[in-house]
Amino acid sequence: MKNFLIISFLFISTICNAKFIEGTIIFKDGHSETGFIKSFLEDKFFDFTMFKKFEQEFNLDDKSLKFKKSKDGESVSFTMNDIKELQLKEGNSIQIYRPLQLKTIDKKGIIIDKKIRVWLPLIKEDKINLYGYEYISSAHMNGMVDMDHGYMFYFQTENSDFVITPFDNISLLNTKANNKIIEEFLKYLFESCSEFYKKHPEFSNFSEKVLTKEEKKQFRQDYQERQKVYYKLEHKSLLDTFEFQYFEISNFMKSFSSECN
Repeated sequence: MKNFLIISFLFISTICNAKFIEGTIIFKDGHSETGFIKSFLEDKFFDFTMFKKFEQEFNLDDKSLKFKKSKDGESVSFTMNDIKELQLKEGNSIQIYRPLQLKTIDKKGIIIDKKIRVWLPLIKEDKINLYGYEYISSAHMNGMVDMDHGYMFYFQTENSDFVITPFDNISLLNTKANNKIIEEFLKYLFESCSEFYKKHPEFSNFSEKVLTKEEKKQFRQDYQERQKVYYKLEHKSLLDTFEFQYFEISNFMKSFSSECN
């Protein structure tokens, strides 16, 4: 009997179980409406079909949403094209979602348009905006279930209406291709500030970099120290996770924001 593999994803959110969420819609024409919103935030598992883009599995490409000014009011529909931003209430905080075009980098280091717009949750707003979410995956094969979870992050430079992520094409097996992807990603992310980009020659030769034995040892030690700090955190935010998992990119982004005005 042939192996049977199904991968399903669950988008992690504190508001997954809600139907209509209290919040505000900021429209592209500048006006706003506050009330109750229903869209892609329903609690669902998604079968990964291999034919859809990663984000489509989470229904993040939902083209429209329903809005009510009051809980018992009549609902109206708005399309993604009408909206600049959603501000959704999560407990005592507000989570911002924005509809953005997606781009990625292939294994040859070429930036390509994924030809899809999706709602993305904002993690940090800065000179380079950071978006992202956590997901759970389950793989079913020959009666066995393997549960795992991961994170997806996206980056938006100033004055752009799209985000880019290098991580959906990263492979566990092809280090050289991974390095090329990251090299082109860093070039895109920081080249708008020429002085900052020149200050870090490693951006342009990342794919050729080979760590010495001592550098590898230091890298492991630094990782272990970061790991201790990270796992001691009582409540880990997505920003905490990003800064732990991608500390080099995070540090570069912080320096970029402070040095490039």
